[in-house]
Amino acid sequence: YLKPLKEYFETLCVESSNKMEFDELANQGIFRKMFHLIYQVWTSSRYYNTPTRLVVLLRELSNDLILSAKANIGVEDLLQVEPDEAVKRLSGTLAICAHFKNC
Repeated sequence: YLKPLKEYFETLCVESSNKMEFDELANQGIFRKMFHLIYQVWTSSRYYNTPTRLVVLLRELSNDLILSAKANIGVEDLLQVEPDEAVKRLSGTLAICAHFKNC
């Protein structure tokens, strides 16, 4: 039941070789597709249709998004760049996270 989700988690995961650029996540509709697949798993699987297992999937999705956002911002060198560049990074990242929240 989770195989269709694997490719989407890989596009979000920082360590994956199939990682998609963070700015493209909202443009490609990745979050909406992932939530749709999670809904299908929830409705059709006898194993994953419990709140506990659904929470684990959503937590993994959220954790991968947080790690990708952190990598996109570049926390280590955020204070080293020009203020305009720092604001641009933060604004873009917050927009992607807002898109995730609104799915």
